Amino acid sequence: MKRMRLLVPIFCLVGACAPRNGGSSAASETKHPWRVLALDNDVTASTAQPDGLTTFAGCTGGGVVGRFSDHVWAFTPPATATYRFRVCATSDAALTVYNSRSTFGWVAGRNFELPVTLSGGEAYLVIVDGQWQATGDYQLAVSTDVSPTALVRPEDPTIVDPLLARAKPIGLGRTFGTLESASGGVRARCGGLGSDTVYRLTIAPGGRSVRLRAAAQFPVALELRDESGQSIACARSAQGAFDVEMTQRLAEGDYLLVLDATALSAAIVRKANTDLIRDSYDPLHPRSGAAIRGAYVLDLESLE
Repeated sequence: MKRMRLLVPIFCLVGACAPRNGGSSAASETKHPWRVLALDNDVTASTAQPDGLTTFAGCTGGGVVGRFSDHVWAFTPPATATYRFRVCATSDAALTVYNSRSTFGWVAGRNFELPVTLSGGEAYLVIVDGQWQATGDYQLAVSTDVSPTALVRPEDPTIVDPLLARAKPIGLGRTFGTLESASGGVRARCGGLGSDTVYRLTIAPGGRSVRLRAAAQFPVALELRDESGQSIACARSAQGAFDVEMTQRLAEGDYLLVLDATALSAAIVRKANTDLIRDSYDPLHPRSGAAIRGAYVLDLESLE
């Protein structure tokens, strides 16, 4: 029954409530945002004082979002991650998150949360509306989702420490492997999403300059860390590319080499957000399986 309750209003928002005038995009709408939502910054407002944005109207005559989309907030996430939107309202309210390509989630009630995975640097619109034309005060906030169900989240020591402990040694030459993304796994600090792939590189006395090249079935990043975990160098593939190269002079010692993915496909994001919304209603049956699984080849070359 809970799924059926979600499907009807989503259809209304995506279909009948699509932007008018040729369907203007979220990116163009947020050039002149009416309201701006920032990470970890609670805002308060009242749907009794709507913005009156007819651009987003559509579900009239008792529609789910009423005559107008009461409040439109512009949100640009600083990095690709799973974010959790929270609403606390005095009357029934509806929340939806979307951009020019798709709707990322919808939920309604008085006190609720909506977890969605969003791409860093992209413009999104967050709409808060009185459900069935209800009006009242509300508080809205967005934070980084650090729960185990999040598709992309900060490194979790309970996951990262075992990965580092069993890091395989890597030597000069070519190495083949398969990466699986891991929520809370090792994240390259130049835009990585979290993976299960880390190697240990040992440099002989005297040090040496090395060149690292990686090519994969996904946009890829490489990061070198010292024994304490501090990042020494990090490089990622250019937009639309699936390979990366990095040259670094290293002193004698042991280093960690992290290989990570840097982008999620639209299909993966859609499935992930569907699963996240489902999990918020059905925590006994969480999603399973890696979001990204792909082959890679890694070349390590000494320049001396």
